[in-house]
Amino acid sequence: FRRVLFRSHFVEEIRKTKARPILLMTWAYARLDWIDNEQIAQAHRNLGRELGVEVAPVAVAWQRVLRERPDLDLFAPDREHPSIHGTYLETCVVYATLMRTSPMPLRYVAPGISDSDASYLRRVAWETFQSWTP
Repeated sequence: FRRVLFRSHFVEEIRKTKARPILLMTWAYARLDWIDNEQIAQAHRNLGRELGVEVAPVAVAWQRVLRERPDLDLFAPDREHPSIHGTYLETCVVYATLMRTSPMPLRYVAPGISDSDASYLRRVAWETFQSWTP
């Protein structure tokens, strides 16, 4: 009960400034061996509903890329934080959530990412946002 009040207090404070609170759904990694991306996604969906806020479904997009393109290493060497590919994917999901529009037309490609990989990550971000958002 106290945790919900604590969280809702932050949501109220954010809304007082006329800003839109959004939860950033991060991904599972080895040290978090007690939870996986699906459980993280469900917990964020539940909390988003409870607080009446949107969720940027990064873990859902992350899981899709891990399944479809295991050659794109989303993890940094510490195997917890994002690599440049993971950061690009995360940013595209956040962009889609904030702007409610596709990141596909965006032309910025971070150094170390090929144009085709960037296009793929933007597409996954947009499709994930569309399928996740009610």
